[in-house]
Amino acid sequence: MENFKWFDREFEFSALSGEVFSNNKYSETHVSSSGGGGHVDGQYGGHVAAAQVHSTVVTVHEFWIRDDAGKEHPINLRGIDVPLAVGQKITLLASGFVGKKQHFVLLLNHKAEKHWHLFKGREFVNYCLESEQAISAGVTKMLFKIAIFIAIYILMLNLTSGYVTLAMHIGLIIYCVNWYRSRAKRAKEFDAHVTKIAHSLY
Repeated sequence: MENFKWFDREFEFSALSGEVFSNNKYSETHVSSSGGGGHVDGQYGGHVAAAQVHSTVVTVHEFWIRDDAGKEHPINLRGIDVPLAVGQKITLLASGFVGKKQHFVLLLNHKAEKHWHLFKGREFVNYCLESEQAISAGVTKMLFKIAIFIAIYILMLNLTSGYVTLAMHIGLIIYCVNWYRSRAKRAKEFDAHVTKIAHSLY
């Protein structure tokens, strides 16, 4: 499977295929609270605000697959609701930066002839960076470049004025917009690349 270029880094891919022989799905409810508190004085009174309670329901999908060699693999997907049945053959596509830990990015059900993206491009890139706990080499390099850019920008502001300063502000805005668009475009291309691989696995 062909790697995918993400600016100065690359994603590599691998596939795990097998037959589902155990399938379990359930929901977890996580409750948290925020706000609340206040003060009541015996002489002047006061106000007490009630805490706000928030609940989040997360789907947990646990299943086992048996590959062609007979080896059994436990799979745990959180926050992803994919229909599966015992006896179906599936393929899980995994990806990650070259040489780093891989994560499942797509599930393909051969019998149903359908596939599901488990992540979207930008979300997946951020997840991979976080999984490195990183400030990885790539992130460090990016932060260093940003620091140099800001230092030069501040220096130029102190040395210029009028129309030159305005032009620098406009240039910075254009640069930021183009940087954001380039990442968004690359993320869509990543999704298309994953879909292309999925079609080759049917």
